[in-house]
Amino acid sequence: MKHYSTLLALLLFFSVSGAAYAQEVISTPKSRRPVLVDDVRANDIKNLSKKNAENSLTDEQQNQIKAYKTEAQRQLLQLSNRLAEKQARLRTLETADKPDMKAINATIDEMAKLQADKMKVKAACKQNIRVLLNDEQRLEFDSKQQRHQGPSKNKR
Repeated sequence: MKHYSTLLALLLFFSVSGAAYAQEVISTPKSRRPVLVDDVRANDIKNLSKKNAENSLTDEQQNQIKAYKTEAQRQLLQLSNRLAEKQARLRTLETADKPDMKAINATIDEMAKLQADKMKVKAACKQNIRVLLNDEQRLEFDSKQQRHQGPSKNKR
């Protein structure tokens, strides 16, 4: 009889815990990463403000924004390619039998400069886009940029 009650208790425990897993899970908001100018989708730019027709972008604004983004992406691609070359060079230097610290430090400095250049291109593109917008569009653009920049993933 004791085994029967233990078996019944275990059966009841597993059936209740199984029901708990079957409950709907409320999803938590996904972590956000900083949005870069080259990450902004064309639909986000086109739909800066759905509420007011006067806040929507004109065809001329859309064309100029597209031109700015295309130029920025071209520059970013070149910088990213150069950065990838430096990363490969750094790996080669670091894994050598007798690593040359002078060369390693120089490569790291070059990589830091390339990262800074990428940030400058993105900032310039964003500012060029902001210049094209009227006050209401600019406010919407800035608030959208700020919403996409959530807390850092690595922050503790």
